[in-house]
Amino acid sequence: MQPITDTPTSRATTLIVAALVAMTLALAGGTYFAAQSNKFAVPTPVIGAAPESLTRSTSATFTFTDALAGVSFQCALDGAGFSACTSLTSYAGLSAGDHRFQVRARTSRGEESASAVHEWTIDTTPPPAPALTAKPAARTNQTNAELSFTDSERRVSFTCQLDGGALAACSSPKRYAGPLGEGSHSFTVRAVDRAGNVSAATSYTWTVDTTPPPAPVLDSGPTDPTSDTTATFGFTDPEAGVAFRCRLDDRPFSGCASPKTYTDLHPGTHTVGIQAVDAAGNVSQTRSWSWTVQERVGDVTLDGNLSPLLHPGATAALDVRITNPHHFDIDVAQLTVTVRQRTTRNGQPNPACDGSVNLTVARQNGGPSRLRVPRDRSLSLSEAGVPQSQWPQLRMPDLPVNQDACKDTTFMFDYAATATKANR
Repeated sequence: MQPITDTPTSRATTLIVAALVAMTLALAGGTYFAAQSNKFAVPTPVIGAAPESLTRSTSATFTFTDALAGVSFQCALDGAGFSACTSLTSYAGLSAGDHRFQVRARTSRGEESASAVHEWTIDTTPPPAPALTAKPAARTNQTNAELSFTDSERRVSFTCQLDGGALAACSSPKRYAGPLGEGSHSFTVRAVDRAGNVSAATSYTWTVDTTPPPAPVLDSGPTDPTSDTTATFGFTDPEAGVAFRCRLDDRPFSGCASPKTYTDLHPGTHTVGIQAVDAAGNVSQTRSWSWTVQERVGDVTLDGNLSPLLHPGATAALDVRITNPHHFDIDVAQLTVTVRQRTTRNGQPNPACDGSVNLTVARQNGGPSRLRVPRDRSLSLSEAGVPQSQWPQLRMPDLPVNQDACKDTTFMFDYAATATKANR
């Protein structure tokens, strides 16, 4: 373009050119400042279609336009020299990593625009296969399922699949409310990174079994009645591979195996219950066996000695004494202590001090589970070497009323225990 001289005609031409330039700049959407220059400004191209900033595709296609009509374009990739190009320029076989595309406009007079730039990254490496962190048991009676998973690559998403069904986006934990039918089930999870690369699949298979095994068969047990305080049971189940649970009387079920022996049984009626449990956790009906242990022992005397004085808020241990009048050793179990309601002061009833209110047994059951008392002898818990922590504990509660009426008052207790002839 030739310089424009300062004549009336040239000023008009300058104004027309300036107006055209301003219009072109306005179409380009930029903000510009007037300068004392006669150089023609070519708008920067606008890139339309381009790869996403992170992609796994090794090809790229670009479209671009310019606000100034009649221009040609030059393109450059990854710092190489510019060469002539047209909109809808494509590249194939690109390597993984970062890439940079540039395009500029050029007029027929050789004036060039600034470059429009697009940068992106190609990632073709799939993430590692996910790791399952929680899953159903290999064999279960649960008809729902919850599976948790994670991946060592950050910011991945996941797709899940159940029993060969359609893949669907999912997150951890993945829950299937079911109900899942009996039989085998399979779960598959894949990780997908931000570039769209998909990991290898991680799969898990388990079996749903909701059918309980048959009730156990009791092959042997104690006679009824019996004086034996030991009982042994033999049992089997028609279903192979089951485990067993046993219960004596009202105790909770716990794992057991055949033969199962119970010792130190107190006199009275006892019931043993046995269940079979399969690998899925299904529990059979209970098979029971009841029998009676005889030979109770009477005329056993129990009393107690509380040495420290009690006051509101105090607790003391009660040393219980057991007197065995028989010419054979006895075993004493199930020792309990309760407080009577009536109290006395100086040998007279003291109705102003309710015994069951002003004195409580913090721990009724005292002593070991079974205490051996020799024949013709009296034995206290302390003499038997039972720790005070196992004695019955008496407590005088600190009530929100005046308890002076209980001063110098004698409290009466009731004792109970089960005594049986000791086996030698």
